[in-house]
Amino acid sequence: MALLAFVPLDATAATHEFRILSFFGVKPGDGYEPYAAATLGPGGDLYGSTANGGTVVKSGACALGCGTLYRIERGTRATIHNFSGADGDQPVAPLLAASDGRLYGSTTGGEHRARGGTLFSLKPDGADFRTLHEFDGSGGAGNPQGGLIELRDGFLYGTTVGGLPVSGKFPSFAFRVRRDGSGFTVLHRFYINRYSGAPTAALLLGSDGRLYGTTGISTEYVAQTIFRMDRDGSHFEKLHAIEGRSSDYQSPGLIEPTPGRLYGALAGANGPGEIYSLALDGSDFRTLHRFDDRDGGDPMGTLVLGADGELYGTTFGGLSSRGSVFAIRLDGSDFRTVHVFGLQPHDGGFPRAGLTVAADGSLAGTTQMGGLKRCPPFAGCGTVYRIFP
Repeated sequence: MALLAFVPLDATAATHEFRILSFFGVKPGDGYEPYAAATLGPGGDLYGSTANGGTVVKSGACALGCGTLYRIERGTRATIHNFSGADGDQPVAPLLAASDGRLYGSTTGGEHRARGGTLFSLKPDGADFRTLHEFDGSGGAGNPQGGLIELRDGFLYGTTVGGLPVSGKFPSFAFRVRRDGSGFTVLHRFYINRYSGAPTAALLLGSDGRLYGTTGISTEYVAQTIFRMDRDGSHFEKLHAIEGRSSDYQSPGLIEPTPGRLYGALAGANGPGEIYSLALDGSDFRTLHRFDDRDGGDPMGTLVLGADGELYGTTFGGLSSRGSVFAIRLDGSDFRTVHVFGLQPHDGGFPRAGLTVAADGSLAGTTQMGGLKRCPPFAGCGTVYRIFP
């Protein structure tokens, strides 16, 4: 499919060119509703997942299709895997392009062990698909929604959102596992309560060698908690808690664009949300920008550092109520809206994930809905887009 370019409608976006790379749901058996960000893989190709659609449709969780994995090569998107339920279903986390040349990812469900989800790997062409781990949602928690990270110790690290309640508690955890699926270890257990939620984003390896992350909304007081721990799960500590009520359980992850300082975002703590930074030890917390619904609202994806040294991110709401892309400097100045979804035909809507920096410095993203085709009950099948600063 040829790239579809849009001319910015307002001065704030005048230096950025917006292009649609692909529309979902355009043919029978196509995937649709991409929750996750696209991943930059071998050769500069983009890889990702759709939570629904595909060639396998069954009753229950797969009534809208079990989901797919895709690759965009030279502007053309192809499905490289159709989930069947037996190998998992409904993938919502971004893929990881690992150092061994394979892609790694997760599903939130499947026909096994109380639908706790799976970890899997495959080659970039879709061959040699392997199920690495099945989560036991009935007791050991599961349903991974955040992406995996790979460290030099040979392990993959990730998080789960939760499973069925155990003794009245809703468990979730951070874990590590070898690339072949062996050595699975729970590093830390989280329990959703009045003061803490579940981790829904990928962990971050800080410049100090420790793991950092966030948990989402608690049952009562806290909109987001920022934590850290050693790589073996020891010395866990909460660094900062942002009080208030979030508009979504999803909690964006953290980045460390400059050594010693973390940056993050929050969807709707007593308002449309904010962008913040803090030191690695949790001190010097700064609110860099508060959204006001006109310049965006409810940022759900992790921020990225662009090739130009500025932070970029997405919001689920805003001026058009269909989401936006924004940029901001590290010191919190010069916030500007780069693109507003829904002001131009078929440009997508409701980006739930963040952005990916491509080899040429452009930014690639996905919208959960919108586009050319309507996929009931959703307001569109979703898109992959690219922005050129």
